[in-house]
Amino acid sequence: AGKRQAFTLAFMVFRFLDRRFVSRHVRNIAAISHTVRNRIWKNYQRHATVLYPPIHIDQYRNRGYGDYWLSVSRVDKWKRIDLLVEAFRQMPEKKLKIAGTIYPGYEYLKQSAPDNVEFLGTVGDADLQILYGSCRGFVTAAIDEDYGLTPLEAMACEKPVVAAKEGGYLETVVDGYTGILVDPSADAIRNAVCRIDSHPEDYGPAARRQAESFDYKIFKEQIATYVRTLTGA
Repeated sequence: AGKRQAFTLAFMVFRFLDRRFVSRHVRNIAAISHTVRNRIWKNYQRHATVLYPPIHIDQYRNRGYGDYWLSVSRVDKWKRIDLLVEAFRQMPEKKLKIAGTIYPGYEYLKQSAPDNVEFLGTVGDADLQILYGSCRGFVTAAIDEDYGLTPLEAMACEKPVVAAKEGGYLETVVDGYTGILVDPSADAIRNAVCRIDSHPEDYGPAARRQAESFDYKIFKEQIATYVRTLTGA
């Protein structure tokens, strides 16, 4: 109990000092999504300008719809990889490849995964683009993701996305057009994957158009305009 009280007191002091510092010394704030902007308002009562991190759309292309679904994520408690594994455990006829570092304490997910789920570990950029370009679709279920760049990279390859209906995914995935937003449960993920899997190409054009709206060329113009507003140039 004593340690808990000490931690609570230290946290309150840190939070007070943090808010005071921001109030006195930070003039302008930029956020990577409206999700983060809302958090900034909640914690600091300060407005933030949203500048979405870009993708280089020309680097991505559709290489066909292969025989596997893809997830690109580190494997830890925040990414809810266990839900993806369980969803595909219920679909032994469909394959899932998971690219990303497995954090300590989560090796059990790989060890207990069914045969149709493959953990690839860390993957280089060139191999990752091939994985994106050749998958049938992309799936992710992270907890209240700040932004989520990986769905956009998949959509740039004309691939549909199944994502948790929360956080930054609400800003990048257009439900019913570029993929399906679902409740964070294995059953909901399974149902969405099954719904898309027979004709993933139907989502391709809309997915690519959505990704193009996050291209670096657009970001470059937005950041230049933002800087000019700050400097008065």
